[in-house]
Amino acid sequence: MAERIILPLADESEDIVMRLPSEEATALHTLLSNLSYAEMIEKGLSIEQAEMIGRITHVCY
Repeated sequence: MAERIILPLADESEDIVMRLPSEEATALHTLLSNLSYAEMIEKGLSIEQAEMIGRITHVCY
């Protein structure tokens, strides 16, 4: 299950960090990276939501 965290605590932006187990993160990245904007919209995302996917930063540590 994903845990929603806002980091750093002093940051007033609305950036959200999701901490996922490695297997879930890999599966999600694989799924999203293989979909075009048109396919995401066809599956029910709005244009704005589809564009947000392109702004996701993947971090591994």
